[in-house]
Amino acid sequence: MKTLQLNKSSVVFDQEAHTYHLDGVELSGVTGMLKQMLFADKYAGISDEVLAKAAQYGTSVHEGVELYETLGADDSSREVQNYRKLKELAGLNFEESEYLVSDNETIASSIDLVFTDHDGGIWLADIKTTYGGLDKEYLSWQLSVYAYLFEMANPDYKVKGLLGVWLRHDDCKMDYINRHPDAVVERLIQEYAQGLECSLSKSGELPAEVHGLADAIASMERQIKTITAQRDELKEKMLEVMRENNCDKVDIDGKVFITRVAATTRESLDSKALKADQPELYAKYVKSSPVKESLKITVKN
Repeated sequence: MKTLQLNKSSVVFDQEAHTYHLDGVELSGVTGMLKQMLFADKYAGISDEVLAKAAQYGTSVHEGVELYETLGADDSSREVQNYRKLKELAGLNFEESEYLVSDNETIASSIDLVFTDHDGGIWLADIKTTYGGLDKEYLSWQLSVYAYLFEMANPDYKVKGLLGVWLRHDDCKMDYINRHPDAVVERLIQEYAQGLECSLSKSGELPAEVHGLADAIASMERQIKTITAQRDELKEKMLEVMRENNCDKVDIDGKVFITRVAATTRESLDSKALKADQPELYAKYVKSSPVKESLKITVKN
């Protein structure tokens, strides 16, 4: 059951011509904007015949998923079955497909899929069927623009996350996609609308001030490492004292509580061995969910 009440755009989409119009004025698609501003060479060297064939396959997969979700149509195709599996593993509920969004001035586009999770969080997803998997860099820009336009159209809602859904024959994958800040998206749209050269780097070049941030993080990491070692040493001494005095709990002025936990054994599942020995059983019980991007920090002394 749908839980979102989304506002409907006044933009008119011509599916055959693949154009967007508002009050008689043609708007640009997000794909066209990204191609001009950031990804002019994305399909360089690929023949028109190959691109046309790929587009035809992509359209058929998109239509299959949309018909399944909106009309309960046949889900026997490999791609739709894989889509169902990915959605269920991620715990997502379908809300809308081909949801039209626009800034009502320059650009418009249709979001492939709008989901909600068990907590009511909103996730925007785009289906890709290209050879070789997901182009996360491209998807990051595409879905970031979608999220910006979605929130512009629905001020009461905030997008929790972005997803890339890859469906190609028997293969499938769902990945969390990084979102660019709204200020960066606004800048991209403004430069495009004004016919300017794109001043943004699609590869994410970092400004000079990043060195100051990195130094501050490194300093904190070193302090954490030192303090953690000191804490662990004190904990060992405290444990020794409590053990010698046969003490299980300590209450210091009602502010600090220390409990001595007896030695024990811990059981854990060797998922790697299970996957190798019983792949079907592993596949039956394994759970997949989107994982947000994070930083891995290594500080050398």
